[in-house]
Amino acid sequence: MQDLEAQLRDLPELQALLRYWKVRRQGRAMPARGDFDVVDMKPWLGNMNLVDVERNPLDFRYRVFGTNVANMLRKELTGHTIDDNPLSLVAELRASYERVVETAAPFYQRIDFVAVSEFYRFHRLLLPLSDDDKAVTQVLVGNTPIKEELALCLE
Repeated sequence: MQDLEAQLRDLPELQALLRYWKVRRQGRAMPARGDFDVVDMKPWLGNMNLVDVERNPLDFRYRVFGTNVANMLRKELTGHTIDDNPLSLVAELRASYERVVETAAPFYQRIDFVAVSEFYRFHRLLLPLSDDDKAVTQVLVGNTPIKEELALCLE
């Protein structure tokens, strides 16, 4: 997890979310959704997604889709699967969720995309949650969206 912490060194919001997730584990491999207090999570709520892991076949459904993220995409995805995401990144999003399900470990990802004629860079921290501390049942996603000038992002 030290590599993950190094990846987050310039992302204080995601560092704080990772620390909060670690505290909520209480010595277990993964915390459960019930271990989190929505009041404590207020700093992240608008940029957070909570994704249910569906089995047979494996799929991912947004239980909560952060309002700030929805406003950027101009699409509310709560209740929808990731296949309904309007971005051309569905395969990349699916791969990141599958990785978290397989490893039961946090994962950092940076994605770049254009939404509604604007270029965005998202720093994402995907955190596994489990009802039984064995199988990942949900993925908590902290997003740090950064709208950037297109010229700067083509580097």
